[in-house]
Amino acid sequence: MLMNTLSASYHRSNPGGVRHWLWIVCLWFARTRQRQALRALDSRLLDDIGVTEEERREELAKPFWR
Repeated sequence: MLMNTLSASYHRSNPGGVRHWLWIVCLWFARTRQRQALRALDSRLLDDIGVTEEERREELAKPFWR
């Protein structure tokens, strides 16, 4: 994926560049997909990965930029 090809060190050294903003948008999309997957898990699967219902609620309550 594109996020893997853009180095984190570049983003810290060039925070206003186009690559930096592209990386941020990709990160937001990745977080959204991960939270959608987390939302779809039932209690048995949450238990398998060691996540409590409370931890899931906290994660799902976060805005995409956090």
